[in-house]
Amino acid sequence: MNRSSFFGIVLAATLGFGLCAPPPSQAVLIVGEAFSYPDGPLHGKGGATAGFAGPWTAFSQFGVAAGAMNYQPTAPFSFDLASRPIAGGAPVPDDGESLYAAFDMKISPLADGKLERFVVTLAASGAGDSWTFGVSGSMFTLNGGGDGGSVDPNVTYRLVTRLTRIDSGNDIINLWIDPSAETDTPLLTSSTPTFSAARSSLTDLGSFGFDSFSLDAGTIDDIAVGTSFDDVSGAPVPIPEPAALFALGVAVTIARLRRRR
Repeated sequence: MNRSSFFGIVLAATLGFGLCAPPPSQAVLIVGEAFSYPDGPLHGKGGATAGFAGPWTAFSQFGVAAGAMNYQPTAPFSFDLASRPIAGGAPVPDDGESLYAAFDMKISPLADGKLERFVVTLAASGAGDSWTFGVSGSMFTLNGGGDGGSVDPNVTYRLVTRLTRIDSGNDIINLWIDPSAETDTPLLTSSTPTFSAARSSLTDLGSFGFDSFSLDAGTIDDIAVGTSFDDVSGAPVPIPEPAALFALGVAVTIARLRRRR
């Protein structure tokens, strides 16, 4: 290998790894899940990719169909769970900073036409505190913020939420439904000590999970957790893996060297 070839590959590696680590001031998509798996049970799907530390752990009522997560209750008012651990190093926000989370949801009534409860919980490591939002009854819900709005059957909604940590008091949590901009008026707002000074032992996000106490079916897609509204307001952008970026950089460099010969 000549000197120019060597330096070309080193440069490719540097660019590949550099793209994986944006500067701290840049918005970051922490996790993204589009459920691009073969149809079948959700349990065991995924791995240590896309910001997660491992695969889904799920009750049998949760599955994958047509590129989305599906929930099909098998007993009246069953309490069913699905969760996936977030990779270590994804911190909770510091004082005055915000974190954002979102997913698409569609409810399909099967029995009495009323959803009892279907929510997502974003939990932090270490103390069991959680940030919960979703649907309760026929309305949207937010922990500490009550219920509001109206959930129509067989309609896909984008639920977007923002938690701002306030160490001098309670954290502020907002919930939007199908927002076009962060300046839109939230449907629900709450004030709770989820990640505030009283919970200072919390350092990392722990998991992203769903729980349902329901007679009705649901479809979930395009989960995103990030540090800006734009990160999560639409479908999540795939998080590039370091190995993929490195391989791409090397391939481009080799192709250029072959052209020169």
